[in-house]
Amino acid sequence: ALLLVASALFPAHAADYVQAPGSTLTFATKYQGEVFTGRFPGFVTRLSFDPTRLAASRLDVTIPLASANTGNEERDTTL
Repeated sequence: ALLLVASALFPAHAADYVQAPGSTLTFATKYQGEVFTGRFPGFVTRLSFDPTRLAASRLDVTIPLASANTGNEERDTTL
């Protein structure tokens, strides 16, 4: 009975997911004593998940590294 309840609460469906519109990817780091934050616009995330085939699950994240934006043009060019 417990298995039946668990399967009703957590259905085993294979699915592909993408990030929600408006999602952001940010970072924070320290360089030469200065802490700064930035973001990567235009990143893409895709998750393929099948609870019956866990080994085949996959998370792909594409990050356009040259698009790093820290609000400092010289630092962004260097990055």
